Amino acid sequence: MSDELNNSFEPSNEETDTPKATLNGVDFGSVEVGGPKKGLVAAIAVGAVALIVALICVIVFLMKKPSTGDERVSSVSTTNSASETSASDETPASETESDVSENDPDEAYGFPETVDYSFGLTEEGFVKDADLSTVADLNLVGTEIPFSAVDYIDDKVDADILSVAQQYAFYDDDPTLTVENGHTINLNYSGSIDGVKFDGGTAEYQELVIGSGSFIDNFEEQLIGAHPGDDVTVTVTFPENYGSADLAGKEAVFECKVNSIYRIPEVDDAFVQKYLNDFADNLADLKTYVKEQGMQSNLESYLATQISGLASAEKIPEAYEENLKTLLKYNDKSQFDQYKTYLLYYGYYDAASMTFEEYSQVSPEEYDSIVAENASKQAQLDLTYESIFKNAGLSVSEDDYAQIKEYYGGDSAVSSYGEPYLRQIAIKYSVINYLADNAVIVGATTE
Repeated sequence: MSDELNNSFEPSNEETDTPKATLNGVDFGSVEVGGPKKGLVAAIAVGAVALIVALICVIVFLMKKPSTGDERVSSVSTTNSASETSASDETPASETESDVSENDPDEAYGFPETVDYSFGLTEEGFVKDADLSTVADLNLVGTEIPFSAVDYIDDKVDADILSVAQQYAFYDDDPTLTVENGHTINLNYSGSIDGVKFDGGTAEYQELVIGSGSFIDNFEEQLIGAHPGDDVTVTVTFPENYGSADLAGKEAVFECKVNSIYRIPEVDDAFVQKYLNDFADNLADLKTYVKEQGMQSNLESYLATQISGLASAEKIPEAYEENLKTLLKYNDKSQFDQYKTYLLYYGYYDAASMTFEEYSQVSPEEYDSIVAENASKQAQLDLTYESIFKNAGLSVSEDDYAQIKEYYGGDSAVSSYGEPYLRQIAIKYSVINYLADNAVIVGATTE
């Protein structure tokens, strides 16, 4: 079974009362530590952007309006402090701040150029010098969870299966098929005005969604009812305000040929047996499988949300918390750079001069406060997982670690994040799987 197929079968968690929780930015249900992969749900690909987002589960970026006071901050900088001191001996502080703002408006945010994701962690993935005695006991082992929080309704099951079927869609030239509104078709066309072809009026093997309005008014409608292989004459009139003066307001005739219709295969027993036989022998069994996987994913998400909301620890190793601040800042800067690159790619060239403050609407001073708060929450969350892990006597086998490592990108992930960081993630997955195995679902209805 291809990864491309597997990737599409991740159950969603929309339209439920329980928010979708994440572990280091990746939803639970993707990896099962201590057992085999969970089939379709386990094989979720991690792209470059997803890897960056997955590094820290608390997102710092908040769309918050800046304060109305003076927001200039000079205490946070990535430059050498000694050189700054000599430069400012004869310069008022306000002027120094102004110079920094003019030369590099983002410098005051103190974004790091490099980070170490495994800093402050032991080789096993535990937080160095952690005092777990101050971690709150959440009493989640054997916790009762309402069925409504984990149920995976039939509509979602059908949507998941349809999503997979869409990956097997193809252009079908069966002449018994009929073009309908909403269909995507492949066609050739050649346009002429008064019998003379005009520039830009001829194309072959063009994709067109009927009803999209991509072509001139009334063009697409005239193809409805045609079949693959049919030749269709389409007559339209260019708008009076059309961009080309040679075509504006003129009647044009297009000789079209419908090559094929993009068709999603019918999902039935034959489809399951042909494409999804690793998971089921028929459609009914496949739906049961997807529903079970969806409920398991929702259960794990529910537990992750509970931990995130209740995690508490009084003593946090200072060095570890400081590194979390660095990671959060690095993550935010990466997202900001990606955002600007995205805008530039689509022609918004003013984005090149966009500052982080314009992007986030948060001053450097406010930003430091937000980062500090989120780093503290992340540290408490990390210690909580570690405490549950140790109190339950859990372990991460080499096979478990290898699965986590592969999920995050294999050897390249080790190079980027370090083995301790990946082992910390494995610890968290172990905790969630342990709690899920011991959870009690209550309030289920019998059919």
